[in-house]
Amino acid sequence: MTCKHMNFDASVDVCRIEDKGRFMAEIRIHCKDCGVPFQFMGLNPGLDFNGATVSLDGLEANIGIHPQGQQPNPLQKLMGYSINKTN
Repeated sequence: MTCKHMNFDASVDVCRIEDKGRFMAEIRIHCKDCGVPFQFMGLNPGLDFNGATVSLDGLEANIGIHPQGQQPNPLQKLMGYSINKTN
């Protein structure tokens, strides 16, 4: 019988990019019942400290993150808010 993928397990690791002073969230998801990993769709492969990318096999999403207040949030960007000194 084929698994209906009703239960999931997700892991998030935070990676510190020491020489850049930046951080990345590394996300993986798999079915808790059968163990099949899930692929992330709609993301380009590569590395982007200011956005979201996916590993070459599609199984890990990598998202640039930063502590609150160090960069404008999405609403502030829409309002034209800017910060001049960033990493």
